Amino acid sequence: MAKFDNSKESTSELEEAWQLINDTYYEGLDLDADRPIVSEDPLGKLAFFMEFDLYPPPELLMQIVNVYQSYIAQEGSVNLEESFYGKPIKGLGNYSGRKSKSEDVKFLDVMLQIESVTQNVKTKSQIEIAEEYLLNKGSDEDPEHLLRKLRRHKAKSKKQT
Repeated sequence: MAKFDNSKESTSELEEAWQLINDTYYEGLDLDADRPIVSEDPLGKLAFFMEFDLYPPPELLMQIVNVYQSYIAQEGSVNLEESFYGKPIKGLGNYSGRKSKSEDVKFLDVMLQIESVTQNVKTKSQIEIAEEYLLNKGSDEDPEHLLRKLRRHKAKSKKQT
């Protein structure tokens, strides 16, 4: 496999092409505002751009290529997921499992906050909201367990700030 040419010349050619695409197709968007884009989750960031029909910036594509080439250079000593996301964490699982659990907690937190500010005469309990969320998701997880995860997540977030 040929190694990706990471030279300034190659990078500037990609940048030129990206600017042309932006000027031609995305003139109303300021896609340069958050650049350079270097992500802890480059594949997720790529998916984000693709979901919104946006061409990803060159530095993101180069980051993905560099991680892939590093994976190939390791000659089988690591798998592709470990190359992009690191080893699974004992008790928490691999990246997609951790992300799914984290999203559950964040989404439930938003639902609880919305419920707390609504002007309904009859409000739902946290358990009822958690049950409803899990039912809609098709999960058989215990709602009390999900609420405990939310409380741990909030406590951990407070310690980090």
